[in-house]
Amino acid sequence: MATQANGATDWMSFDPVAETYDRLMVPIFFARPSADLVDDCSLNAGDRVLDVGAGTGVTAVLAAQAIGPEGVVAGIDPSIMMLQQARRRGLSRVVVGGLPHLPFPDSVFDVVMSSFVLGNILDYRAGLREMIRVLRPGGTIGVTTWGPDAAEFGQLWKDVSAAFVSPQHLQSAKVRRIPWQEHFTREANLRQALQDAALETVSVRERIYHLSMRHDEYLASRQSFAEGRLLRHILGETKWEEFCRAVAGKFQTQYGQGIEYDRSVFFGIARKPAP
Repeated sequence: MATQANGATDWMSFDPVAETYDRLMVPIFFARPSADLVDDCSLNAGDRVLDVGAGTGVTAVLAAQAIGPEGVVAGIDPSIMMLQQARRRGLSRVVVGGLPHLPFPDSVFDVVMSSFVLGNILDYRAGLREMIRVLRPGGTIGVTTWGPDAAEFGQLWKDVSAAFVSPQHLQSAKVRRIPWQEHFTREANLRQALQDAALETVSVRERIYHLSMRHDEYLASRQSFAEGRLLRHILGETKWEEFCRAVAGKFQTQYGQGIEYDRSVFFGIARKPAP
């Protein structure tokens, strides 16, 4: 678990939100894209699979079901608490760590998957190179990224946050710390990244998911995603609590209990060239 010099949990750590992530965000946001990613990777019985940024293990466990007992699935994530949730879900092989340095030899996995990670690392090119390094020649790499968020609910969140921190300040912090998040909300950018990594048979497709939740569930998810945790880091605990009360009041007034919207996800599938 990453910590700051004063002992507070670093904003990048998922440790404090692991339980909320697994209980709330997995069924609403991640379960369906994870199942589709596993399907797109066309796993075979006996495959060796690595899930980079495994979180609470939803994708890895689905992969384990697809390859059967003769296969091997490993999940790697920097958050100890997330991996503890993954162990409870049934993922037995977990490693604390992450990009840009994977603690595995060259060319050991048949499939490397990564869900919603590329936009949250400082150097996605180095991250892709490392995932390709541990992939065997001819093996498959599968990644997902969020598409654009055009929902009005996101705009209301931004409008309230602007009363607490200037949009320019927040945007500057995002550029420094999660510089590729917006970049990968465009399909062409994901395709170009995979092609620039010298991968073959690059395929990128978009799927649209209908999301339905209570407004408090939506706010809990926004608070747990990278941008929400960064906002909390910028504001400090007192201002963050004020912000949470203010945004909850706005959502309760404007939307009552129910929120529904569509969100797009891009799926990139490619192969490592064979020698």
